[in-house]
Amino acid sequence: MHPCFGETNLTDSQLEFTNKILGSDALAAQLITRIKRKQPTSVIRMSDGERGLIAHGQGAPRSWFLNDPNWIKEYGLEGADLLRVGRDLLTAGIDADYLACTISGVFWEEYDVASYFPDRPQFVSSFFVALMEATGRWDDVLSQAPVVVLHRHPGATVAKLTLKYKMSPTQGFRLDNWMDWDGIAKKLAKLPYSIVLTSGGAYTKPWMVRTAKETGHCILDVGAGMTHTLTAGA
Repeated sequence: MHPCFGETNLTDSQLEFTNKILGSDALAAQLITRIKRKQPTSVIRMSDGERGLIAHGQGAPRSWFLNDPNWIKEYGLEGADLLRVGRDLLTAGIDADYLACTISGVFWEEYDVASYFPDRPQFVSSFFVALMEATGRWDDVLSQAPVVVLHRHPGATVAKLTLKYKMSPTQGFRLDNWMDWDGIAKKLAKLPYSIVLTSGGAYTKPWMVRTAKETGHCILDVGAGMTHTLTAGA
């Protein structure tokens, strides 16, 4: 059973974490401003999967899902060095412009990702994708620049996004596993400043942070929200 939120009793460090969380409207406003200025930007999300990988990268035993071939395949980690992925995730969480962590971490240990980043001055709620959809902010954000979609099924996703948000010309590249990184990065490097919507597993987070800096794009980790939220109803 999930812990009861009503039983939450924050420690001082947990209170400090919640005080650092940027609301979805503030995030949307900052993103629009950064896009207008063509600033390289990375927004990445971390939850229980990333926490398990980071812990493993620091020497902890594998969480159950890291021993599950179906989970490994679903999140594109077949053949990957999981220890390195965990270490890279820690670096990505430090270097990302915005790091989204679930508030559930304050009462549910499996989701406590923020404690790995005690020096970050600010976090974003991992639910920003759904919250920005509920408040209509995605229409405003996605109208600011060309959009590029990285997804396992890019064609259908691009079609739905274009229909729903009436966006400017949109490109899509297939992102299925960690071996797709280099090819996509080379393609992005040739494009003008764009908003890059990414849906991938834990392996994409370090790549997004590096690629945003190297190519200058605004790279947003929307994850499963690509299908559950952004293209829903299209």
